[in-house]
Amino acid sequence: MKRLFCFLAIVSLSLNFSIVVNKALAQTAPAAQQTLSQSEEEAKRAIEARLSASIEAMRRKDLAARLELVTPNWTGKLKDGEIITVKDLEESFRRQHQSIISVSDETRTVVDTIQLSGNEATVHTSQRFVRTVPGGDGKPVEVRTSVTHLEKWVRTERGWLTKYIEELEQGPTFVGGVEQAQDRVGWKFVRVVWEEGVERARQVFEEARRRDPQAVLFQEGTLNTLGYKLINKGRATDAIEVFRLNTLAYPQAFNAYDSLAEAYMVVGNKQLAIENYRKSLELNPKNTNAVPMLERLGVPLSAEAIWQMAGPPPDVELLTDVEYGSRGSHSLKMHILRPKAQVKGGSPVIVFIHGGGWFEGHHNRGIGPLIHFAERGYLCATIEYRLSDEAKFPAQIEDVKLAIRYLRAKAKELRLDPERIGVWGQSAGGHLAALLGTSGGVKDLEGAGQWQKFSSRVQAVVDWNGPVDFLDPQDVELRAKVKADAPERLLGVPLKENVQRVARANPVTYVSKDDPPFLLMHGDADAVVSFSQSQLLYDALKRAGVDVTLEVVKGAGHFGVDGVSRLQGEFAALMDAFFDKHLKR
Repeated sequence: MKRLFCFLAIVSLSLNFSIVVNKALAQTAPAAQQTLSQSEEEAKRAIEARLSASIEAMRRKDLAARLELVTPNWTGKLKDGEIITVKDLEESFRRQHQSIISVSDETRTVVDTIQLSGNEATVHTSQRFVRTVPGGDGKPVEVRTSVTHLEKWVRTERGWLTKYIEELEQGPTFVGGVEQAQDRVGWKFVRVVWEEGVERARQVFEEARRRDPQAVLFQEGTLNTLGYKLINKGRATDAIEVFRLNTLAYPQAFNAYDSLAEAYMVVGNKQLAIENYRKSLELNPKNTNAVPMLERLGVPLSAEAIWQMAGPPPDVELLTDVEYGSRGSHSLKMHILRPKAQVKGGSPVIVFIHGGGWFEGHHNRGIGPLIHFAERGYLCATIEYRLSDEAKFPAQIEDVKLAIRYLRAKAKELRLDPERIGVWGQSAGGHLAALLGTSGGVKDLEGAGQWQKFSSRVQAVVDWNGPVDFLDPQDVELRAKVKADAPERLLGVPLKENVQRVARANPVTYVSKDDPPFLLMHGDADAVVSFSQSQLLYDALKRAGVDVTLEVVKGAGHFGVDGVSRLQGEFAALMDAFFDKHLKR
């Protein structure tokens, strides 16, 4: 879910986050001790060395080394009253490692005061944390934050360890040199939720509104973040009440309804989830998050509605739900976007295959992003395939191959060039795109159905973060962390006991020197499909002499498309260059 693990406040709290000390913080921190006893001086040096070591571990993204510096029963308290545990801290470290590009040498911690009591120390620190992260445009941006802490340390056989941190005061946050607004009033309201409960918070809200119907107790984003923290702590019912308060305070904020819908999904209330996603779309018809979520709930918007949301270009037409084949009673459909102007010899083709773990997803997802290519002269198709709850592998690749054969069979009618067909897939769709690319001519995966005299080979493949080897140790470990079982659902059997069936679904199995050119794109912070998957495919293609490029997207997680947004930026530029080189005359 889009903000489920939003630990921004935890990030600013953790002991490894050293931050900008400014006048405001200096005023709130205790005055530095003028003199220290020898034992206090030794303890101070040891603790500062530990803090420096933790910064270096953060710079290396060494999770184990960072956790070694806290006690097993470590706890912390944020400025808004939230209590966090070692488990929360560990999760925040993981998220931080994924988001940070680099940590500046300016990052440091100053111990302002220290008081010893036997093997325990109470210290006040002022911290500076300067780092670069991916900006909204994908380019690195500098972020500066600052905080003061009250910290409890304990001397152990392993040296000094921290056992408690309390956030005293947050300084300003600067992103690219611009100070970001902070909801200090809202933090007080959030403290009521953590310390007195949701019901009391509702009473506080209602009392304030009786006194002043326009009273503002929090920013919409502040309560939104709180709600997702509650979900992450297993308190989805409380999160629903928090999100409902947000809709009362901000009845025109589509995001508040969007989040409330998401909370209803967590507790399994499908109807209320649908109602609130529809409300969010009513308030913001271009709310791209609601589109795939309604699709997941089984009530996708029509292709025509998405087409209008995406902003149809005047020189491109949409053909919806074109039947390309059938499997029993299941009619398989594709949407086609094509230039209105006819091209001599036919347009080159790009076929999009949606993701969703092979068990969910919808071919509507390709409409928005394919507009970019249709405007550049490509005929584009976004295709449906049978999901794993309906049919097990190889049904999915058989459907994809059937779609390619259909396009070739209808080349004249659709005004396309059958010798210039490329394919693009994301996640599970990336797997199918890669498998399509490496298994050209493999009868075992062709399947029954129409258009058998036509080839299902393609001339170019773009694979966004697609899995290949379901038994790769790195990917197995990653799936275990998030309790994902999509490959098992796809094959319908335990993986370790069916190595041959796993190999049959692996694109690497079929790699040969006559495979088409590949462009692989994968985020190095992907927490859904291990980056090792694209590396495995790249290595195999390279060994076979295939034209292949692996584009590592720094700091990116498991990226995809929402069905409405158009493709743009560096992704579009990379794909334009690749497809134009291999598909345009």
